[in-house]
Amino acid sequence: MNRKLISISGLDGAGKTSTINELINIAASSDIPIKRVWGSYELILLRPIIRIGQFLFLRRYNQFKDYTAYYNSIKRLSKRSILSKTYEILTLLEYTIQVIFKITIPYMLGKKIIICDRYYFDVLVSLAITLSYTKSELKRKLKIFSWFYPKPDYAFLLDIPEEISFNRKNDIPSIEYLKQRRNLYIEIAKEYGMEVLDGTDDVKTKAEIIFNNTIKEEGKK
Repeated sequence: MNRKLISISGLDGAGKTSTINELINIAASSDIPIKRVWGSYELILLRPIIRIGQFLFLRRYNQFKDYTAYYNSIKRLSKRSILSKTYEILTLLEYTIQVIFKITIPYMLGKKIIICDRYYFDVLVSLAITLSYTKSELKRKLKIFSWFYPKPDYAFLLDIPEEISFNRKNDIPSIEYLKQRRNLYIEIAKEYGMEVLDGTDDVKTKAEIIFNNTIKEEGKK
């Protein structure tokens, strides 16, 4: 079996996890094993530092009550070059360690199909919001990420209107929160050449498209 690395990205509520679950079921029916990993950033070692930073700089703001005020405070913080650069470096350092053990080593040594539920594209979207990347910075960071982390053989974006995403989830601050992220996802998808799927399609349809475009041939070998 040829190894493959497949990433699936998108807004919360786009159906990434449920689509991957269905994809695994479809592949299992063809006796094709899939290793599923959480490919986004998990805040572990830096959690205490982030909590302290939130207390010192953001304790007056609640993104669920006033997202605009909260976001504007983040933008002001991003202009403090030492703080923003330190945050970026520490975040990427911890994320790199996670990627090495969860993705890089299994991908380089194994012959399995690895499905990433989110990947560095999603991390880049979060960093772009937090650190106020310009469009040129976003493109430059995407190239850098592609050098440091294993490039997916196939990358998919499940695109979904902000209003539908907001109605599907109860832990999202506002529509504006989603609009910012959706615009960045679309920009990254164009720059990287990701295949964009309609997130409003049913789970089986999305899973079958991904299976047919990436994995199906493995079942014939």
